[in-house]
Amino acid sequence: MRYQFLGFLVVALLLLTAPLALADPGTSAPPQQEGVNGAARPAIFATYARVERNTWAYSEPEGEPVQYLDGNQSWWVSIKDRQIVGGQTWYRTATGRWVRASDVRIFQSTRFRGAYWNGLYNDGAKPDQFGFITDYNTHVHDAPDPNANDLDYYQKYTWVPLLGLDKDWWRIDEGQWVYSGLVRPVPLTARPAGVGATDKWIDVDLSSQTVAAYEGDKMVFATLTSTGKKTTPTITGLFYVYEKLITHTMQGVSETGTYYLEEVPWTMYFTQRYALHGAYWHDGFGAIRSAGCVNLSPVDAKWLFGWAGPVLPAGQNRVLSSADNVGTWVYVHN
Repeated sequence: MRYQFLGFLVVALLLLTAPLALADPGTSAPPQQEGVNGAARPAIFATYARVERNTWAYSEPEGEPVQYLDGNQSWWVSIKDRQIVGGQTWYRTATGRWVRASDVRIFQSTRFRGAYWNGLYNDGAKPDQFGFITDYNTHVHDAPDPNANDLDYYQKYTWVPLLGLDKDWWRIDEGQWVYSGLVRPVPLTARPAGVGATDKWIDVDLSSQTVAAYEGDKMVFATLTSTGKKTTPTITGLFYVYEKLITHTMQGVSETGTYYLEEVPWTMYFTQRYALHGAYWHDGFGAIRSAGCVNLSPVDAKWLFGWAGPVLPAGQNRVLSSADNVGTWVYVHN
């Protein structure tokens, strides 16, 4: 039945100009090697700057204007070089064009990473028994009461064990409680129908704003995400990764206006133009905010990119899934 369905899907995908892909059994993908899946690149491989005012990108410093940049929208450039000409600092962007340094502002990308159980970072978190703090300076109380004594505080993105819920308070240790509104629990999700017992699959839980990676029924990675707003929702269903790119430019229209994002890192498209990808332009993971894609920290996006199929050969920027290089399942649900 699956191959009859895929026959129909070929026609549909050709009409949509998207390549045919198959789901990824966990045993089919080779281990990550140097250069494969962009392994040699750092997770954050560029310097990014937001356009702060309406301006132009130029052919060269003090050259001809060739690209209008809208400072009132979410427009970001990737900086590759710096020159001082006539006493003014200029940046060369990923497009080869130049912008005045005074027209943009450089931002540092978040270094947040989730929890792993594949030997890389086993921090002691237990699947289905932990969550991430989502606010800065979250206080730990000695009782499930906002007026109880403060014992300590946690910074944003710290993972904590969740040992029991008393009304609106999570117990994280003996006599230690945090307010549940400041914690995002990571739920376990049952393997969806159609995904094999040894298959790799990515779980995108819109309700909890979490992403998890599974090998069969075993969770091997979990983190926070930011998915689509109500006006630009993330599509739900069972899909698979059909295209991977280490870097490319994204641009389009959202509810707040236009966006232009150079060198978006670690992108994996799973249906139409919905993708999991790194997001360097915000640090608000654990809350909805995207134009429909599944936003991840660059560190987490790189790990998932290296773990999931199809495998990107060394030295390449883009790969499409195929019968002998298949894409990993992606399950998006509320």
